[in-house]
Amino acid sequence: DRRSAFEKAGRTATEQRMFEWTREVLKLRREHSAIRRGAQIDLAFDQDSYAYARLDSDETIIIAINRAATPKEITFPANFVDAREGSRLEPLLAAKDRPAAAAGSFKLTVPARTAVAYKVSDK
Repeated sequence: DRRSAFEKAGRTATEQRMFEWTREVLKLRREHSAIRRGAQIDLAFDQDSYAYARLDSDETIIIAINRAATPKEITFPANFVDAREGSRLEPLLAAKDRPAAAAGSFKLTVPARTAVAYKVSDK
């Protein structure tokens, strides 16, 4: 091969974005025991989106995936993840907002064609 995608200089812009995303996902898995060993709970799904939680005795992580070409609002009951009113979702991957549990539910917006990760926090 004339180019090596194993080195940054040999990657296209698209390949570089995928490399960085993969690195972040692997880092997230390495740093959060719930993702590696936790129980899985399905939270919400439809034709274009899926949200689930991974939880262990130390933490609860929410992963939401949207394959649609437009942002997607996903709502799920806070008690599915043992969260109480006012609990927040702290962004871990590709998310910028900090949704709080209100009226017994979490509501989050997942950007088009992406996945986001949050950690449930009582703070």
